[in-house]
Amino acid sequence: MATDNRTSNFLAGRDLACEVLTARSHTNADDSSIEAQYRDGRAQNNWALPFLEKLRASPEQAEGFAAVLSDFLVDCGGADVDVYAELDPTEIFGNQDGGAK
Repeated sequence: MATDNRTSNFLAGRDLACEVLTARSHTNADDSSIEAQYRDGRAQNNWALPFLEKLRASPEQAEGFAAVLSDFLVDCGGADVDVYAELDPTEIFGNQDGGAK
């Protein structure tokens, strides 16, 4: 039945989002920072990318994934999004030739 499939996909997406949030609590903020100045010359630890790759491989799980992240992010408070938009490549990558690991 289509509803059962949608429900199982939603729940799988929800579970993937919960994995992301759990991983978030085990990461170092400096290593994960988009700003090179906090990483002491190291590439950014883009720890969320593997989860997004899993979601890309199973797009039918996006609804549940987005539901959890939407709820979580709305409660996170006032991040200044303009800070990200205004960073230039030198501030992101420093003197490296690339970016994320």
